[in-house]
Amino acid sequence: MTISPSPTIPEAEFKTRRDLLRAAMADERIDLFIAYSDDRATSGQQHARYFFNYQPHFEPAFTIIPADGEALIATGPESDQFVLATSWCQRVHVVDVFAHADEEYPHTAIHGMADLLTSLISGGRVAVAGLDALPQRAWQALRDATTAEIVDGDALAMRLRAVKSPAEIAVIRHAYRIAEAGTIAALGSIAPGISEREVASEAEFAMRRLGSEGMGIDTIVAAGSDRTRAILARTTPKPILAGDHVLLTLAPRYEGYHGAIGRVAAVGAIRPEIEAAVSVAIRAQDAVAAVLRPGTIGNTVDTIARDVCRAAELEAYFAYSGVHSVGVVEFEWPILTSWYKEPLEAGMVFSIDIPMFGAPWGGLRIEGGFLVGPEEAEPLQSLPREIHRI
Repeated sequence: MTISPSPTIPEAEFKTRRDLLRAAMADERIDLFIAYSDDRATSGQQHARYFFNYQPHFEPAFTIIPADGEALIATGPESDQFVLATSWCQRVHVVDVFAHADEEYPHTAIHGMADLLTSLISGGRVAVAGLDALPQRAWQALRDATTAEIVDGDALAMRLRAVKSPAEIAVIRHAYRIAEAGTIAALGSIAPGISEREVASEAEFAMRRLGSEGMGIDTIVAAGSDRTRAILARTTPKPILAGDHVLLTLAPRYEGYHGAIGRVAAVGAIRPEIEAAVSVAIRAQDAVAAVLRPGTIGNTVDTIARDVCRAAELEAYFAYSGVHSVGVVEFEWPILTSWYKEPLEAGMVFSIDIPMFGAPWGGLRIEGGFLVGPEEAEPLQSLPREIHRI
């Protein structure tokens, strides 16, 4: 298949997604779907981006899809024209729950969120996605508007997203090309005396040039045992020193989708335990990639990775379930935990992240993306995984 140098998701696919959601709603007797979105980098944009290609900024939004009738976005008074200009949604309502209490908008008609919801539904069943982040004012408006039964909307939406379309796969491939370019730029800039933030700036500049619109997680550049020991790191002005190992984790967003790559660099000689751990992480990733094929039961995958680390007496540092889907969230369902018992399907995309954290020598991850093909997994990056030596 020929891949466009700048692939996008066509408008028709977003309509198809809404139609598929409505079919799923009918199967579960759901009358209205409401999804909360905001500009949190990790997962805030997911529902609005998936159904309308809308990326919220500054003000939150509800994506509202009735069983019958036109879908719409409800948002704040500074975003109505932004929605119309940047998304495939052409029906927008400005509502009170997303207006800033200390701001004044004399030329904008702001409607009650409860009134809007009342006009759409009075009873029945309402699926709400994004409940974990829903502001109290928005939740109260929902409860004031309807006596409907509230059910989990995240599960409904996630099931649609598990298997990627050809257009999604093309976009994700490009996201990984961007992540690869950023990793190459970061590795090329590491040197004694260069700060973590300088390395991050080189990586992000390279990724922006290729079309990255932001990051699914903050760029991680962490140097030395103390700075790498935790699962997460905030990149700082700390200079990189001779003898440091440097953890890189990059997750650019492109057209709403993500790529995620984790690598390790060494500035001069580093502790042999770190070198051994990187070798084990690579073997664990290979073992997982070998079983990522249609029909593999999900909960067997994490066990395979942990067994490799256990044999090397490193399982105690395997801090989380590292095999997860990649899409409009960098870390999204399905996550192949010990309780995920569904079979894998062709067209799924997974990040195989082998994490080792909390060790006396610090921490590291080897991470990359893999597409589940008809018979085997295809790596979405070609970067060497061995320690990059400076």
